[in-house]
Amino acid sequence: MTLVDIATVNLNHLKAISDDTGVLQFTFFGVPDPKSGYTTDDNARALIVAAMHYTLTGEEDSLELAQRYLAFLRYVQRDDGWFHNLVGYDRHFLDEIGSEDCFGRSLWALGTVLNSKLPEPMRKAALAMWERSLTNATKLKHPRPKAYSLVGIHEASKALNGNCPPLLGLVRQLADDLCSLYIEHSDRNWQWFGDEMTYSNGVLCDGLLRAYLLTRESRYLVIGLEALKFLNGVCWDSDKRCVSLVGNRGWYRKGRTKAEFAQQPVDAMWLCWANLTAWQITGEEEFREMAQASVDWFFGRNIVNAQLYDPATGACHDGLEPHGANENCGAESTICALLTLLLWNQRP
Repeated sequence: MTLVDIATVNLNHLKAISDDTGVLQFTFFGVPDPKSGYTTDDNARALIVAAMHYTLTGEEDSLELAQRYLAFLRYVQRDDGWFHNLVGYDRHFLDEIGSEDCFGRSLWALGTVLNSKLPEPMRKAALAMWERSLTNATKLKHPRPKAYSLVGIHEASKALNGNCPPLLGLVRQLADDLCSLYIEHSDRNWQWFGDEMTYSNGVLCDGLLRAYLLTRESRYLVIGLEALKFLNGVCWDSDKRCVSLVGNRGWYRKGRTKAEFAQQPVDAMWLCWANLTAWQITGEEEFREMAQASVDWFFGRNIVNAQLYDPATGACHDGLEPHGANENCGAESTICALLTLLLWNQRP
């Protein structure tokens, strides 16, 4: 078991790969790579890191980062409330409109700002952006963006002291859609929302569990916990007693073998977050233990005993391979490691 406290949350690498525009997408052996440009995906998640870190510590560095990343979201938000996702190093947009994932992550980020201790002008700016985008959540077609949006709505609701009746209809629409997918695809041996497990699997469970916290609709809890227990079983190596995520080199299709490598930090992060939400609701120790194991995955408790996150530098390697850790330390991996550690430090 790794002992993790706020001192392990090191923002140095995040600061190193950020400039006055935002966080760069990739690194070249850990060196910031301007050629990769910026994505809203990464800057939205970086904003969550900064907001959570500032709320926990009140440090000036995280406030400055939050201002930068929130300004980035302001820049990429379109008049219709959707977001551009790809931005070149010259700050020109490289797309007409971003993906649904990009939208959902942005809504999650803005909701987190609302539920933070960031200065009131920043929270007012986030609220204005949130209100411009929120109605677009009704148009989402894919499950993960719906789940990101549910996480964001739950975060925002805390800032509204739970007084958000107009949001509950949207929450039920998004959660009902996830439940319908689960009912369509699950059976006795496969309790999941589709015929394949791919990336950020835990967010589907986390989104439903948060929908339960908002509505107290029992079927969101039942399906969310059932799916999470299935995911935990898929992601647990009983021989080595560690988390072993669904690798992105082939994923895990129903009736086939789970891909073992190119395990990604984003998947460990969402496994941790979903289990912490389940633990908050149920108090069941199995969920806390799985969340702890997800944290430990970053520190070498994995199938090749490779340390991915370095608390001395704040950098996280991009994935787990048969030979060990991927040598690059890009934005997504570093941010997801920090998000894992931050939420672990927020637990009761």
